[in-house]
Amino acid sequence: MKIDSAEYCYQKALEIDRNSFSVITSYTSFLINEKRYEKALNILESLPPFEKKSEIYISQKGMILEYQGKLEKALSLYKIHFELNDFKEPTKSSDILKYTGYLTLETLSGKSELALKKCNDLLSKNWISYTDSMALIPLRNEIEYYDGNGFLSFLSADSLEIDFCIPTADIDELKKVYHINFKSEMKYDDYTRVSVNKKFKKPLEILHYKRCE
Repeated sequence: MKIDSAEYCYQKALEIDRNSFSVITSYTSFLINEKRYEKALNILESLPPFEKKSEIYISQKGMILEYQGKLEKALSLYKIHFELNDFKEPTKSSDILKYTGYLTLETLSGKSELALKKCNDLLSKNWISYTDSMALIPLRNEIEYYDGNGFLSFLSADSLEIDFCIPTADIDELKKVYHINFKSEMKYDDYTRVSVNKKFKKPLEILHYKRCE
């Protein structure tokens, strides 16, 4: 389906039911993905007042505001979103995905140290599988190096990426000891070119790894 035909479908759906929660929030997500933030906000705000207490409304508005450069307002909404949640520590693998969302919100609400402790405690549980750890470890690293720049910091946008040239033998040790998320790895004969979000650059610079030219 082409973009213009997709939007046409959303518009026709709103003509049928202008207050449809699912249509409005889905249309809003579509517009966010298309980077049409002003229109996304206008569509989202067309929700009835009672729907504006929902977690989806709050999270979508926060993301739109963040994309618009209104970080403080966005963080205030993320905090409200977090306070609406009361999620207990997981006891089985099926709880992990929802819990990662909870830990992300806890970090965005200004409680990154507590979120990091919870994540590390969970990783130490005997029942955590390899698949579980592969979902938790990258998040743990994001939380550990969270720089206060909102949800977009977790997305590690391309514009924030920096390349380093690192001896290939050091890669696994860096992941294990320094908890760095590599966006990409390209191996050469005697080194690996890695791409990282700029928030991960400090330990690499301290260790005197060189930026790739």
